[in-house]
Amino acid sequence: MTEQSQDREYLKRLRVLHVGSAVGSGARCHQLLTRHVSSLVTAANGAEGLRAYAEQRPDLVITDIRMPVMDGVAMIREIRKQDRSVPIMVMTEQDQANDLLPCFSLGVDKYVVKPLSSETLLNALTACAHHLRVEAQLFETLSESRIRQQELIEKHEQLELLIEGGQLGTWSWQIGDGRTLLNERYSAILGYQSDELIPTVDTWYDLIHPDDVASTRAIMDDHLSGKTPLYSTEHRLRHKSGRWVWVHDVGQVLRRDAMGAPMQAFGIILDIPESVKIHQ
Repeated sequence: MTEQSQDREYLKRLRVLHVGSAVGSGARCHQLLTRHVSSLVTAANGAEGLRAYAEQRPDLVITDIRMPVMDGVAMIREIRKQDRSVPIMVMTEQDQANDLLPCFSLGVDKYVVKPLSSETLLNALTACAHHLRVEAQLFETLSESRIRQQELIEKHEQLELLIEGGQLGTWSWQIGDGRTLLNERYSAILGYQSDELIPTVDTWYDLIHPDDVASTRAIMDDHLSGKTPLYSTEHRLRHKSGRWVWVHDVGQVLRRDAMGAPMQAFGIILDIPESVKIHQ
């Protein structure tokens, strides 16, 4: 479906307020709107239009400028006090172009000049529908983003409780440049202060027992290439004192680029007491 087709379909879902004359171009506008919008509300002048707007809250307002009782400019000014975002389209005669000047400062979205053809009017309506459709999509995207963000916050809080309660070491790895971020518990498991370990992935590989390097790298490579859903291994890391510490290390890629290459990974380690390892 083309962009224009999507906009025309969206137009069919809108409630439109038409304010102005019901003869001539006004009558043609009324007929066209009846065919192309979901609901049409009409008013003969600005005062009626203002009341109809307050009662119906239309998605789009189309109005003449010169009208009895209250003109279009006065009505638009009052509507803008209530709503700065509703699209407003004005219609005016060719010899009334000066009437448009105050409309622009009030945030009018579109204008058409009479006498107008059905094609011109439909194109203007389609442009307004496009604005509303894109705005609705953006709002939906932002709403979904806020929901996902809240879910992430809640999951992060749950993870923090789990990490704190379970005395877990955590690591975060920016795969592109090799930078790592370790929490205090990770360093403490190996007998270090948090600022003593150089924060790179090379430091981690240097700490792995020589007999465990090949198997650990292979398991990590399989996960980075997407062959496995998780990286999970038991291996030995060198303690600051020189002894070897058995750990259970579990991680997962969090982000990949458009080509599927891994960008960021996160994981946890849990030290395995020597007594447990002996009994395994």
